[in-house]
Amino acid sequence: MGGSTTLVINEIDYDQPSSDTAEFVEIYNRSSDPVDLTGVALIFVNGGVAPPVEYGRVSLAGTLQGHGYLVVAADAVTVAAGATKLPLTVAIQNGDPDGVALFDTTASTMIDALGYGGAVVGATLNNVSGTWDLLEGTAATVKDSSTAVRSLIRQPNGQDTDNAASDWKSTATATPGAANP
Repeated sequence: MGGSTTLVINEIDYDQPSSDTAEFVEIYNRSSDPVDLTGVALIFVNGGVAPPVEYGRVSLAGTLQGHGYLVVAADAVTVAAGATKLPLTVAIQNGDPDGVALFDTTASTMIDALGYGGAVVGATLNNVSGTWDLLEGTAATVKDSSTAVRSLIRQPNGQDTDNAASDWKSTATATPGAANP
C-alpha cells in the first residue's frame, strides 16, 4: 500500500457482546526509529453504502517511538504499560463491510487500511480527492463478534504482506498496546 510501510493498523476491536464500550484500533510502528504523526489520521469508512464514505476521523499527533504502540480507544479500554492512548471520538461501525484507514493527509497517501467483513473499494474520503480502496490483496474474511469477546489482529504481530486474507486473524485475546498473541 502506498505511503509509509513503517506504520500498520495492528489490531481492531469494533464489536463487543451487548454494548460496544471497549472499541479500539491499535497502530504499531514496525521500525526501530520514531515516527512523526503530524498529518496522519485514522479514518473510518462505511462500506455498506455505494460508494463507501468516510463517517469519522481521528487526527493523530506527537511521535510514535520505535516498536511502539498507539491505541485509539474508548474510555473503558485499558492499554498496556508504555503504549500511548488517544480518545476514540467516533463509534466504530459493525456492518459488513466497513473499514478503517491510516492516511497521510499531508501527502494524500494511504499508509495502511483494513476492510472488515468484506472488501471496501472506491471509498470517498472527506477533503481528499479521488476514490480509495481499503484493500490489500485478497479481502480479509475474518470478522469481530457481537456474541463473544474477540478482536482482529495481524499475526504474526506487525506482519504486512499486502494480503489482508493472510495477515489478519481473529483472536479471543485482545492486547491493546501490546504484541499480538
